[in-house]
Amino acid sequence: MRSVTTLYAWLFDAYPSDAGITTWWIDADGRPHALCDDLTSAFYVQGPRSDLHDLCLWLRAQTFSPVDLSRTERTDLFLDRAIEVLEVGVHRPTAFPHLFRQTANAFPHLTYYDADIPLPQRYVLRRGIFPLAYCAVDYQDGRIVNLQSLDSPWEPEYRLPPLRVMALRMAGELRDPSRGHRGDLLVEIDGRQHAFPRRQGRQLVLGMRHLLEQHDPDLLITAYGDSYLLPRLLELSRHYGVPLPLNRDPRQAVAHKAAHSYFSYGRIVYRSSERLPG
Repeated sequence: MRSVTTLYAWLFDAYPSDAGITTWWIDADGRPHALCDDLTSAFYVQGPRSDLHDLCLWLRAQTFSPVDLSRTERTDLFLDRAIEVLEVGVHRPTAFPHLFRQTANAFPHLTYYDADIPLPQRYVLRRGIFPLAYCAVDYQDGRIVNLQSLDSPWEPEYRLPPLRVMALRMAGELRDPSRGHRGDLLVEIDGRQHAFPRRQGRQLVLGMRHLLEQHDPDLLITAYGDSYLLPRLLELSRHYGVPLPLNRDPRQAVAHKAAHSYFSYGRIVYRSSERLPG
């Protein structure tokens, strides 16, 4: 077993994985570091005692994810008073969404609390940190043993990590390519611009893979990337059998958010589908 090492770095990403919570950190030299941490997430259930007893028996029978069960009191913000609830602590973060859906489907008449808080948000709140916080991270064998934020979220000015940014857009006038505008792919990184002809699909995706492997960017900034560029690149990647390392973690697939519309300030706003590299 290795000794405890302290890393001084900025929190860049956090997401559930088979190892618990996988976190990524950027140090002052711009180097990325992946460390794992533990997170027991909880949701709370209110209802008749007999129903809660049946729920406990049902939860203990679910072998795919062990849980901690206890009765406790929590303050209901709408009622402004404490209520007695069943606390369901889930040890495996990746199992939390599935277990809650199964529970709510099996016992739809009960009242549930704190079930829709995203797991990365739970993690930073539990650890008392925030995105891009500069921290002292003690770790051993790739797992965090202690974590302290050296930043305050209330500071109007604070240090930022030295992020490597890759920018992608279509050549020519900045217009929506999904509406018929076509051009070569322009990629800019480290002050240099690279052009890939649109009609040479295999060379385009090979060139993108080379740049991603060579520069390992922290951020991809795109013009019409969600609606056209990233879906097209992934389509070319599958067609030519050329993997694109859009994620630093090869075990994580590119996340996808469906398109949706919402009403804001008297107008309907459409947001296209999103691909979210890790």
